[in-house]
Amino acid sequence: MRRSALLLAALMGLSLAGVAGSTTAVAKLRVAPTLVQRGATLTVRGSGFVPKVRVTIDVGRPNTAPTAHWTTLKANAVGGFRYAKVISRSAFAGQYVVRACQRTCRVKATASYRIVKVKPV
Repeated sequence: MRRSALLLAALMGLSLAGVAGSTTAVAKLRVAPTLVQRGATLTVRGSGFVPKVRVTIDVGRPNTAPTAHWTTLKANAVGGFRYAKVISRSAFAGQYVVRACQRTCRVKATASYRIVKVKPV
């Protein structure tokens, strides 16, 4: 009896730690192009998210909290998504970070891009 109780406690501890029976995917985010002009389209692609669960996409400057909400969408059956965003003509040039979050940001990924004043060569 004592041995089975110890085994049960060990399994519960592993389960709570996320080790036993867990196949957590690693969420990844990519943006293209990484150098973009105002008025151009930026494409955000995500993979490794929880399938069929809502994803929130926000943007902000590096090392700060996101300052703008772009959209909320649902990941597809394999945990991926694609979103196209036209960069505002009034956006300031500089470095930005896109953040995609699921489940109150317990699952998240980031990618960076730069808004440039002139067309990249």
